[in-house]
Amino acid sequence: MAMEKRGDDKILLRAKTAAGIDKSQLSAEYFDDYNQLKVLSQSQQLLLVEKDKRIISLENMVDTALKQPKFYTQGDTNMSDISGINIEGSSNVSGIAGNNSSSIANLGTISGNVSIALNELPDATDAEKPGIKELLSQLQDAIVQSTYLSEEDKTEALEQVNTLAEAGKNPQESTKQKTAKTAITMLKGIFTGLPAVASLVESTNKLLPAISKLFGLG
Repeated sequence: MAMEKRGDDKILLRAKTAAGIDKSQLSAEYFDDYNQLKVLSQSQQLLLVEKDKRIISLENMVDTALKQPKFYTQGDTNMSDISGINIEGSSNVSGIAGNNSSSIANLGTISGNVSIALNELPDATDAEKPGIKELLSQLQDAIVQSTYLSEEDKTEALEQVNTLAEAGKNPQESTKQKTAKTAITMLKGIFTGLPAVASLVESTNKLLPAISKLFGLG
């Protein structure tokens, strides 16, 4: 493939195809995909970019591992004995990353569980001072809407929010406070490394200290 700049805002791409390829059909498929991408929102486009980055990273990890003379797991299992890893093109990494639809289903399930747990918490008595229910609800929304977290990270983060919601039923009980402290630490670990411009970072910098305070941890 070759790229050539034409004018200030145009780029000409030249791609070599294999013999026997129907170029008209290939062109039609390309523009069909292109037109679909044009109508995506910016957040959806960012999700696609993030997904491609993770897939490339996983492919590199697998390639590196396969080139090693021996890959050890607990029990010294040779890498050559591990089967079920299948990489197809650049859009499907099965056996490692899992099925994307399954990840989305898991995310939907845990998000639903969080909502149920939050509904069991009492509403704040002062509308100007949000309680645990309101703060955790805001945190849930920030996680789900984040364009920088993967589906797996979102699921893991929501599991911690669900733990906080359960602990929030008795926030002053010592065992619940310990549970909450662990969950908050886990959330900080998940959010570590996110770009400073990410809205989730701004939200959690405000929400996590406030949640800790309500559990008597601040």
